[in-house]
Amino acid sequence: DGLSFATAFQGFTTDLDGNPVPPPAPFKRKERSFVPSVTRMFDLVSATASVLTLPFARRDTPTILRPDSPLGAHGPDRTIVAIPEVSLSLVKSTKNAAGVSVNDVLLAAFSGAVKRYLDAVEATPSGPNRRIRALMPVAFPRKKQTGERRWSAGVANNWSFASIPLFVGEDLSRSQRLKKTNEATTKLKNSPAVPIQKIFQDVLYNMLPLSITRNVCADLMGGHSVCISNVPGPQMPLAVAGKEVVAVEVIYPNVIPQVSLFSYRGRICGNIVVDKDAVPRPELLAHMFTEEVRRMGMAYGVQ
Repeated sequence: DGLSFATAFQGFTTDLDGNPVPPPAPFKRKERSFVPSVTRMFDLVSATASVLTLPFARRDTPTILRPDSPLGAHGPDRTIVAIPEVSLSLVKSTKNAAGVSVNDVLLAAFSGAVKRYLDAVEATPSGPNRRIRALMPVAFPRKKQTGERRWSAGVANNWSFASIPLFVGEDLSRSQRLKKTNEATTKLKNSPAVPIQKIFQDVLYNMLPLSITRNVCADLMGGHSVCISNVPGPQMPLAVAGKEVVAVEVIYPNVIPQVSLFSYRGRICGNIVVDKDAVPRPELLAHMFTEEVRRMGMAYGVQ
């Protein structure tokens, strides 16, 4: 996962003078303390039900990004499209002006880009009622490790998926789309759904036959339109084998469209990996994403 990547990245890079890279800051996630109450118990039951039914819930509206066909029906070939770099300071200034998070800004910008992209490339746009969601990996903090197990523990997976709506069905202003995105992510952060999902995947799914878990995973992935990952990387210049690193790309060929973002040296690098035969002109989506980030900044007076 992203935190493991940051740990591994530290292991084979140096600063420009060849010195070891300082360890990344400890990752912390604000957790709510559990106070027994009727409301909290209702949240717990509701979140458990939503996690159990997520793979079988209503699927996203069929679009070019999620055609109404089985996973992998078009073959394994993938196209990788680089996203034009975005200034991290621009994104941070926008999130400060709007009172949201960096993830909110990037997610809302991508939602706007998806709306524009589908309107541009689909012969018959699916209209204002289309349902499009993204799967986002959510990483959990690691326990502090020492001795020989420090490295292996640092690069182990410790994450779970979260399902997030992309607000593409309505004619929203960029500030309205960012507000709705923030409301959705805030609701998710205040819900026990992601920790429950983590428990299910670590415990329950390991107890089920492999054929069932494969079907559950296929239903979960196939019902969503895209997977989005954003990893905060080091902001100091780094070198590999004495050569300066100018950019970092995390490329992952997924079974659904994959968007991977990685911040480095004050810039956000990224790429989109899509089914070669199913998604036309993916470079248009990449450029629209960059435009949406800039235009969202302008909506809040950020240049």
